[in-house]
Amino acid sequence: METRKNLMDLHRRLIRIGEYQVAKEILRLLMHGSIVLGLSDTDWKAQCLLEDMGIPVIRFTFKGWAEARIM
Repeated sequence: METRKNLMDLHRRLIRIGEYQVAKEILRLLMHGSIVLGLSDTDWKAQCLLEDMGIPVIRFTFKGWAEARIM
């Protein structure tokens, strides 16, 4: 529950500073419980923010993709 609250706070901060695409990825994670991140700048920013929050991000190095899940 604390993780979801922190993600909601992160989403709100991203909206306020104008990072709408990254905020959309965070919202998608909140809605679905997991997201697949690619190689774009937006996905990289979301991945770094999630790792800083302590949310596990599993990397698939052979394809360059990563997956984030919240429990």
